[in-house]
Order: sequence, then C-alpha cells, then structure tokens
Amino acid sequence: MKVIQKEFNQEVLLISLALCFKDAERALPVEQIVSRAFTPNDRYSKMWIHELLLAAKINCRAIPPVSASMNESPLQLISVSRPGPVSLPLHQFIAERVRYLKHEMGSNHDCSGYLEGLNLDLMACECIQYVSYFALRENLKVVNCSPNELPLHLLLQENRRDQVFMLLWRAIKKYAEINSGAKMEVSFSDLVQLAFEYNSIYQEKGSTIDSYAWPKQLGLSKMAYIVRLLKKDSAAVVEK
Repeated sequence: MKVIQKEFNQEVLLISLALCFKDAERALPVEQIVSRAFTPNDRYSKMWIHELLLAAKINCRAIPPVSASMNESPLQLISVSRPGPVSLPLHQFIAERVRYLKHEMGSNHDCSGYLEGLNLDLMACECIQYVSYFALRENLKVVNCSPNELPLHLLLQENRRDQVFMLLWRAIKKYAEINSGAKMEVSFSDLVQLAFEYNSIYQEKGSTIDSYAWPKQLGLSKMAYIVRLLKKDSAAVVEK
C-alpha cells in the first residue's frame, strides 16, 4: 500500500521530533521541544506537535498542576512522550524510520513530490527565522509571520533559498532606512511583498541575484536536518 502525503509528512516530522530527545529522556514539555529547534518556527512546531497528537503518532501526559498556569494554552500543559518503543534505543529508532522513508522514496515516485512540498514549507519557515533575526538588528519587530504567504512560495520556487534571503535582507534594509533607526513594527507580508518587487526588477534587468548564507548563529532545526538528509541521493545513517 502506497504511503500518502499526510503519512509521509508525519513520518518525517516524527523522526525530527525524536531528534529533540536525549537517550535517557522519556518525555519533554512542549515548550522544551520547541526550544530545541524541532522546526525553524515556534508556531509551526506547535502545529506539527498538535497534528502528531491527533494522528496518535505520539502520546502525551498532563504536566502537574503546580507547574501549570491557568493562562497557558492546552499544548503548554502537556509533555510529549518520546517517539518509538522505549525498549528500542533512540538512534536505532531514528535510523530505522529514515531507512523506511528512503525505501518508500525509491519505490513510490510520489514521495519525491511530497518531500519537495515539505521542503517548501520548511524554507518558508526558515525565511521567517532569517527575517526576524536580521530585522531585530535593525530595530524592527516583524509581526504577523506566516509561512503560507503566496509571494514567498513563488520566490522560493523561482530562486534558490539563499537568493531569497538576499531579497528579504534588501527589504529589511529598506524599511530600516525609511524608519531612520527608530523602533517599529513591520508586517512580514509587507517585507515579502517588497522582496517580490525586488525579484521582478532583477528579472526585468536580467541580473543575477546574489546569495546570502544562512547565519550560523541560528543553527539548524531538526526538521531541516532530516528533510535535507532525505534529499541526498546517497544513503546515510542517523546517529544520535
């Protein structure tokens, strides 16, 4: 039976979630999983944890009341159990699931498309992380961040991710220039739209868009590690 896109995505995120755990850990609060860079974006991490819970891919338990606040969201009031059988070493569980996905990708051509779709979502989240990081250095607070911006997806489909970073960086610098260094809020969609306009100018002129690297200070999310591992042609073994 062929794996469908939803199952494929859940499997990738389940492996990514497992990487957030250490061998001796049996459960982690949701906020701790988020802080360990499950995905590049806090909101996206919580969305996927919620979906994995609904799909019964992971288990959860309530955090003792003494540690909880009445003002916290339901996800903040639970801890998530480690994926996979407790009797199976964590690195072995991860390696087995990666091999399973690689096998599915070899036998089901649809999986490559599933992975590309997931990678597009991943890169959109990384753009949010990139923008938030550099905007803060320009005294700008980015608000209303959504990885579902259509212009952003178009930019990522037409250009390499590092080229999109450059376009977003230019948009940030433009808003900082307009604001003359004063602290202000700027909508993520406005930055994306300006980056999209810059892209159109490059296309009209036939100019090459420079590439800006991912900042080492931001590190790499667990999701990014697994998605890019799966995108490689050569076999790889994941070690904890």
